This record gives sequence, structure tokens and C-alpha cells, in this order.
Amino acid sequence: MLRPSYQWMAQMGAALGVIASLVLVAYELKQSQNVAMADIFQQRSVMALDLATSIYSPEALSQAHYRATYDLDSVNMVDLAMLRTETEARFIYFANEHFQYEIGMLSEEGWAAAKVYMAFVFGNPCNRRVWRDQENAWRESFAQEVNAIIQKGAYGSGECTLPTVEDLLPRG
Repeated sequence: MLRPSYQWMAQMGAALGVIASLVLVAYELKQSQNVAMADIFQQRSVMALDLATSIYSPEALSQAHYRATYDLDSVNMVDLAMLRTETEARFIYFANEHFQYEIGMLSEEGWAAAKVYMAFVFGNPCNRRVWRDQENAWRESFAQEVNAIIQKGAYGSGECTLPTVEDLLPRG
């Protein structure tokens, strides 16, 4: 008479084993999906960064930085476009780091280091101006993170001294 109870225990053990293996397979599928999503996001980021950084030569960008720092009166629309493109490339990099962190592909330490760099970049009021112009174009969770970093930064009321495109347009 003890045999049916062993049989029942064996069947329950087998059923629990099947359930546990299905849970493991589901977890592995989720991890694979996260890796695939991270890879796609990474590839898109690389393409966007390649496009942004291939438009201008390093020498031209360096000259634009020089004029923006030491000779504001000589800043032109091309300079503004280069500096804005460089800033947007940094945003793309940050968005990629944030996405990698969100899905568990970047450690807490890695994300903490990225936030320190972000705080440094957003210390520049011109970078904050570019961010304000386009913050709604980014993923909501990333935008919230950047806005929290900017608010925490206590950067003061310093405004960007670079002219805007509108400032450089001919007055008619």
C-alpha cells in the first residue's frame, strides 16, 4: 500500500521539476531578449555617433570650440551646428549608457561613473540649453534621469553666452 504514495510523490517531484525548468527557460529567454535589445540600441547609437562625428573634421570642431571660448563675435552658424552636434552625440552616448543600465547590462558603478560625467557635461549652460530644446525627444526615463542630474547640480543661473541661430540670422 505504500507504493501509490511513492508514485504520487515521484509525480509531484517530476511536475515541480518541469515547472522549474520552464521558469528557467523563461528567464533565459528574457535575458536573451535584453541582450538583443541592448545590441540593437548599441548599434543605433554607434550609427548616430558615427554620423554626428563624421560631419566635421576634428580641426574644424577645435576651431569652433576656440571661437566659442575666446572670440564670441566670430562664432558663426557652422560653429553652432558643430557644437550642437557634438553635444547631441554626448546625449546619444548617455542615452545608451542609461538603457544598458536599465536592462542590467551596466553595473551600478558604471552608471554612477556615467552620471558623474553627465553632471560635468551639464555644468556647461550651453549643453543645458541644447537639452532644454530637445528633452522631449528622448526616452522618458532617460529624460527624467538627466533632469534630476541637472536639478541636483546646483549650477547656478549661468546662461549660455553663445548666440542662438536666430541671433545670427540677418535682420531684415
